[in-house]
Formats: sequence, structure tokens, C-alpha cells
Amino acid sequence: MASDRRDASGPEKLDLRSHDLPGEKKQKLLRLFPEIRTESGKIDFALLKLALGEMVDVGKERYGMHWPGKADCFRTIQSPSMGTLLLCLEKELTLELIRAMAERKPERVVCLDEGFSGNDQLKANAVQIFKAKGVASFKTV
Repeated sequence: MASDRRDASGPEKLDLRSHDLPGEKKQKLLRLFPEIRTESGKIDFALLKLALGEMVDVGKERYGMHWPGKADCFRTIQSPSMGTLLLCLEKELTLELIRAMAERKPERVVCLDEGFSGNDQLKANAVQIFKAKGVASFKTV
């Protein structure tokens, strides 16, 4: 009876290879999110994270947008700034107050013009003090 099951070519050959599980999962992802496919057919994981609503590190830009210090630049841009603008609404400014503001080393200072009470000498001193401390801009309004 055993000879009845055999045909002339010999025993039945079975495919003994296991399934390509990673490949099948990759194909499922590409069917669900076609926008994550790269030009070479691979998965762009940064695009997958974006498709899933996660934040992506902008430091990994493509198409030649690279320069020394880029990571530091993005870190600086994304960090909260402290003391870039000092707004003084005092109606009576003194030389001591101006020096104290300058010690904080802001990038820009804006004061009320009436704070100088018409004292042009005090205003001229303020300009010189802020300039000496590296303040980029001093204005009165």
C-alpha cells in the first residue's frame, strides 16, 4: 500500500523554510503607511514616527542640510530663552538701576522715556553703560 502513494518522481518534497516574519511585518507596515517607503523601498523610521504622531529629532535632516554645530544650533533654538529682552517700566530711573539692569546682560533693553525725566545726561550714561556690557539694543518709548 505504501507503494501506491509514491509516484514515479519519488517522495513528496516539502518546503522546510520558516516564514519570513520580519519581511511580512515590513510589508504590513508599508501597506498601512505607504508614505514611509523610501526611494529604495525600505522603511523610513523617522517618517513612521511622524505618521504615528511622535516628535522627531530635526537634527537628522536629509538632502545635504549638514554643517558643523548643527545639533548645538537646534538645541539652542529649542531651549527657552532667558533675559533676551529687559523691559523697564519705571517712571523714575537712577544710575544705580541702570547699572543693575546692565549687569543682567540682556540682549535688548527698552525703557520708558519719561523714566529719564528729561535728564539727557542720565540717558547718555545709560547708552554707554549698556554698550559696555554688550547690550545689542537700547531704546526708549
